[in-house]
Amino acid sequence: FEVIIINDGSTDQSKDILNTISDSRFKIFSISNGGVSNARNIGLNYASGQYILFIDADDYIDKDYCESIHKSILEYNSDLLIFGLKKIYDTNNVKYITPPTNGIIKNDIFCDTFLTEFDRLEGIYGYICNKAVKRDIITNNNIVFDVSLKLAEDLDFWLSIYSSTPKIGFSQYSGYNYIQNTPGSSSYYEFDPESSLKVWLHAY
Repeated sequence: FEVIIINDGSTDQSKDILNTISDSRFKIFSISNGGVSNARNIGLNYASGQYILFIDADDYIDKDYCESIHKSILEYNSDLLIFGLKKIYDTNNVKYITPPTNGIIKNDIFCDTFLTEFDRLEGIYGYICNKAVKRDIITNNNIVFDVSLKLAEDLDFWLSIYSSTPKIGFSQYSGYNYIQNTPGSSSYYEFDPESSLKVWLHAY
């Protein structure tokens, strides 16, 4: 695997900590602060792996994360793997969010489950962190994150992936730990009606 770290204009000790990494699998790039979508687009430009995973800086993953996802990708030979996650509110409040099934799902069935899930607002099809996608799907379709969006840029990105009609696999593995309700984190934002309207129109 390769780990691409984008230091997006951090003002704490992040850069000093990153400079202590001597593992050749880790590629570190420091840029002026440009927001999460810009940082992810830069990461995609440097990526060379067959599949792409996203991990936000304020979250953490289980030790078997990459191994378990790799096993499912090999088993299903999918272009896109959607798996579960854990929402971490505090040490005593953890919510598991998992896909409705395991294995390959046909595109028409996926559309039905997407609409049902979208109406419930559980978010499993929109989270940036619970999917592995073939890099070729992104590059061949010129898919990027919309830097003009102030929220839901992750859902907007995946909507473009879904429109490319990939072979989709589901796994109920939930090794991603998504930290909730921390100011400054990816799960904490102020409502932006313009961004919200743009993404909802994209969805429908």
